[in-house]
Parts: sequence; C-alpha cells; structure tokens
Amino acid sequence: MTWAASGKVVREIPAQSWELYLESESEFSPTVSSRPLPCPQCKALEEKQLKDRMAAGESDRLSVPEVSLESVDFQEITPLLLRPAFAWGLRTREIFAGTGRWTQAMRDAGIDTAPSVEYYGQPLNGKDPQPQHDIRDPAVRERLLLEFGSSPGPEEPNVIQFAPPCVSHSPWQIRNGGTRTFENPEGTGKLEVERGGTLFGDFVCQGARRAHAAGKEFIESSARDGRCPKF
Repeated sequence: MTWAASGKVVREIPAQSWELYLESESEFSPTVSSRPLPCPQCKALEEKQLKDRMAAGESDRLSVPEVSLESVDFQEITPLLLRPAFAWGLRTREIFAGTGRWTQAMRDAGIDTAPSVEYYGQPLNGKDPQPQHDIRDPAVRERLLLEFGSSPGPEEPNVIQFAPPCVSHSPWQIRNGGTRTFENPEGTGKLEVERGGTLFGDFVCQGARRAHAAGKEFIESSARDGRCPKF
C-alpha cells in the first residue's frame, strides 16, 4: 500500500523457482549434465539379481535391503580416546574457514581449536589477503599436508574440517558456462574458477588421506546435489 500511495507503479511479475530455471536448458546445450550417470556395476548387479529371482520363481521386483545398526560391528571401531592422536582430547582445525563460524561453534562448545585457515581476512568483502593461508601456493599446501599427517601431540589438530569453495561445482554453473560433467569431472580446464576448484578438491582429498593415515578424523562439508560432480 505504501508503494502504491507514493505513486509508484505496482506490477505483478511472474517468477519461477531456480530449480525450474536450471532445468530449462536446451536438450542439445553443451552444459553440465543435470543428472549423474548410472553406475554400470550397480546396473549389472541389479540385472543379475533380477535374473536369479526370476529363475527361482520369485517376484521380478527387487527388494531394497534393510540396513540396521545391529548389523554393524562397533567392536571393530577404535574409540577416539584410545587412539594416540586423541590422547590429549579433541583439537580441531577449520580449512577454507570463510567467516569461521564452524571454528567459533567449536570454541563455544568448549572444544580446543587451532587457528583456522582462510585466505581473506575479510572474507565477505574479499579483502585483506593473507598469503600464509593461500592454498593455491604449493608451499602452503605442503605445509598443511605435513600437519595433517603429523605425529600425535597436545598442539596437533586431530579433527580437520574442510569447506572448500563450491562455486565451480554449483548447479548455477549450468547457466554460467560451466564445463564439468560426470564423464569429465575436471571440465575442459579453460575456466579459472574450475581450475581453482579442482586444485582445492584435490588438496582436500590428499589432506583427508593424510589425516586418516595418521589416525585422525576429517569432515568435508560440500553437499551433493546430484547435478554437478563433486569429490
């Protein structure tokens, strides 16, 4: 009412959800595939199960097996406090921290937390770059990888949180010229944002392997949406 009373034109503008917008790409458009490829091994297994069932005179419908926690042997899982890396308790570190909300949540919960790693001192504004945290630098990556695989100690982080930038993996890349596909997850390599995303993704995978080999835990926060290939 205030808008109309001030003499401004009031109009109704039809809108559609972003999901519909992204799904409206041309069938022949060279954009990122919106659906993951079927798993050949899974398909072959399903076909074999179907043939076996039909040969046994059973239903031609495949039943989905029920997963129960009772079937998990928790005795084989080593409690954290019994691992050498956790002898001094939890100590976390956030990589690609952004505004550091995860780090702050750990501190609020009373969990010992190492300084986070974030390139920008002012991440929301993309200002105040910190070269010592620039993961594009091979020397920075190697220093962090050595830390992830380090021997146990009271100052060594033992839970690593990775939150790499997801821009080049975003569904919006379908409209922004993205070239990643499930057949070629790295894309063409011509877009800087995709080259950076691939470098960060490789680093996260290397860091996770180092941490796991050292008896530590890791978390990776990029969610799958089934549209663009992730890690």
